[in-house]
Amino acid sequence: MKKNKLFLLVTLLAAFVLVLAACNGGNETDDPTDDTGGVTNLPSTDPTEPGDTEPSDDVPAGPDSFQALYDALAANNLTLATQNDAPILDGGTLRFALGAVSANISVLEPTFSRWTTELDIRQFTHEELLVVGEDFFPRNDANSLASASFDREARTLTITKNHESTWADGEPLTLDDLLFAYEVIAHPDYTGPRFDANVRNVVGILDYHNGDADHIAGLTLSDDQMELTIEFYEVNPYTFAFAFWSSPMPRHHWEGIAVADMEAHPNARYNVLGNGPFIIVGSVPNESYHFARNENFWRGPAILDEVIFEVVEPMQAPEVMRAGMYDVMNFPQSLFTAENRGLSNISFLANPFASTASWWLGFRMGDWDDDAGRVAPWAEPRLSQEVRTALALSMDHAGAGYHFFNGLVVPSGSVYWPLNRINYIDRTLPTYNSFDLERANQILDDAGYLFIGDDEFRSRPDGSPLVVVYAAQTGSVANENNRQLELDNWRYDLGVDVRLYQDRLVSSDVFWDAIELHTSNEIDMFTFGVGFGANPTPTWCCSPISFNNHIRFTSPEWEAAFDRFTSEEMWDESFRAETIQHWQETVSASYVMFPTTTAIGLTAVNNRVTNFSVENTFGDMNRPGNWNTWLWALTAEDTYVAD
Repeated sequence: MKKNKLFLLVTLLAAFVLVLAACNGGNETDDPTDDTGGVTNLPSTDPTEPGDTEPSDDVPAGPDSFQALYDALAANNLTLATQNDAPILDGGTLRFALGAVSANISVLEPTFSRWTTELDIRQFTHEELLVVGEDFFPRNDANSLASASFDREARTLTITKNHESTWADGEPLTLDDLLFAYEVIAHPDYTGPRFDANVRNVVGILDYHNGDADHIAGLTLSDDQMELTIEFYEVNPYTFAFAFWSSPMPRHHWEGIAVADMEAHPNARYNVLGNGPFIIVGSVPNESYHFARNENFWRGPAILDEVIFEVVEPMQAPEVMRAGMYDVMNFPQSLFTAENRGLSNISFLANPFASTASWWLGFRMGDWDDDAGRVAPWAEPRLSQEVRTALALSMDHAGAGYHFFNGLVVPSGSVYWPLNRINYIDRTLPTYNSFDLERANQILDDAGYLFIGDDEFRSRPDGSPLVVVYAAQTGSVANENNRQLELDNWRYDLGVDVRLYQDRLVSSDVFWDAIELHTSNEIDMFTFGVGFGANPTPTWCCSPISFNNHIRFTSPEWEAAFDRFTSEEMWDESFRAETIQHWQETVSASYVMFPTTTAIGLTAVNNRVTNFSVENTFGDMNRPGNWNTWLWALTAEDTYVAD
């Protein structure tokens, strides 16, 4: 083995200032050390005690990331909301910067959208019919645009519009627009990502998709179009916790446009029609957007006159915020230095515990079968369980988080990171993200992956070369140093010939194109993020019939554990807890995807901004929060500049 490279990298870091961060992707697109994001909502409980499951004798459980995040928040004196009590201006222009190396902001129609960066636009242009409450179910009060009622025996959910409202062009928004969204998603020519297991659970939707019916039998619209009833094949408690599509699509805006042409159409991009507090009046896709107040917004006009939204190189965050060029910007963890955190004209907001993202190292285990519409695992994986485990154990997440990201990136503590299911998380299960080169080398030695002669790298037990192709996204200097540390640990300390896909980090705008290749994929392992919402069922990343199961893995044990989530028994609280626990155990025992890191996202806010918070409002649209952009306000005509 060669000398560990961490000391060398740390020494080199002293010679220059670390700069910015990785991409800001979405769904399964974010880099696990994303250095740019903002987050929401502290839990009301302390970290839970470990569960009853005994940890593995072979590998220790991962570090306690829950406590690490509490410690980081306290150490850095991070807050949830702006502290500005000055009188509010009537109107004004707020300048909003999205720090991203490359931004994927092209498809803004929710039915086709794929990236979390596109959500950054929709917080201005759209409001959801239903909003989630603290119990993860839809709020049913006058504060919500619509409410939902459930009938377990009939297996139906009825959405009722609480208020008359319009699209930004003044045309009424009705639940026929939600029916239209389902018709588009279920159409055989649909090109977006929403035709998943949740949508297929609607009665009659496959008949419509296959051309055997001219309507979706499980959708019933009232005569006044203010009520839509959805009938499901199977229901469990989480079916009614947003395991269904609830974003309407304006039928009149798409009249005469073929479904096959919709995703590429201007109406899905710069001519998008929303129902939120602002409208787009100018744009340069992927670069800038100009929003003006929507006078037809049903809650009343926003406080601000307009918002200027621009994508900015993250490494410029300290400079542009110091100079007062922007009011709000996500701030890279790598630049949260003593000098920058003391800027007099801004405050830093952070709340890691409302993030729904979990970051992973995944291994390609098969292909996608188009005909069957499901993953097709290989009979023999390209990389053995021993190699996969050793590679995971050789990633120094804690060291990288400390040295490259100022302690604001920590190892993930669970399959169900972060805290949206804190009461069900078993923190004693091995996560294989405790940095342990000695153990990793021993695993490979015992499995027969040895150095032959003077070879620099290990060979397979049969004597053939062991080469691993790794895909990770481009980002900041800090992010790329982290990637280099991983490569050095794998190559020089573990002796495994790990090579970057196409010999370089992959730009975020083409990263998933590379990962999603159906067959003959060169990539053996990759980093990715998964978002968990109100429904804890891991459909997006792990369903055997989800194209977004990018590890392309399933097994009888995997499917049995996954199928428990749709069981009628899920109505029982103890069964729900056991199901989530069993899923964590199944993932841990499969050695196909390993939790890696979680980050404290920072938002820098100019001192003239008020009514701004990163707290989770749990659907209360009448108090400051990330999505309540109609309440954002200013207290001075000009931005403040640092002393």
